[in-house]
Amino acid sequence: MAVKSKWIINCFDISVAYLHSKLDEEIYVSAPIEFRPEWTGKVTKLNKAMYGLKQEGQFWWLHFQSIMLKLNFIAEELDQLIYCCTKGETIIYLWMNVDDGVIFSNDQEAVSKLRIQLTEDFKVKWEDKLTRIVEINFKQEDNKLVLSQTDFARQIIQHFERKSNSPLLQTLSVLPETKLQTSQGIPIEQKWYQSIIGSLYYLVLGTRADLS
Repeated sequence: MAVKSKWIINCFDISVAYLHSKLDEEIYVSAPIEFRPEWTGKVTKLNKAMYGLKQEGQFWWLHFQSIMLKLNFIAEELDQLIYCCTKGETIIYLWMNVDDGVIFSNDQEAVSKLRIQLTEDFKVKWEDKLTRIVEINFKQEDNKLVLSQTDFARQIIQHFERKSNSPLLQTLSVLPETKLQTSQGIPIEQKWYQSIIGSLYYLVLGTRADLS
């Protein structure tokens, strides 16, 4: 819809997102004695969130929501990943997934202003067009946006081929035309199997629902 309407599309990445988060509870961790040996046996109180906390995702999301509210953006009821801000004829949508985001708007000046505002609170890397985000490649063709996860699929294959030290694909046939056969090979480890299924599930959620 944004492409067909010729809206401005920008994407961005927030560096070390979780480290920006404020805490709404007291959290103590073991002191970093590798750097301060005199702190042996002591604990330290965190002033901000850090990677490794069980609540890191929640703290970050609440912090980002507070920034959006400050900028007059409201989260959509049906999808909390989408924020919207309207003023007169100007419309801005912001989609956010952890630390990756996309902005859609019919007003270039409003987009430029939002970029400045977000940079005041975060360290942000910007791109003026949407090419790749959350392992999905985007290519604009006329009035449409083509989505592909070919690169990500290749990464999955290469990663597990390195771990197994053998090729995973025995044929170049395209699914679902390929007739699947039961393999009598050596069973793989449970964790490895779960990792493979998890990677394939990410493809299913993105662009390859046919794999389900």
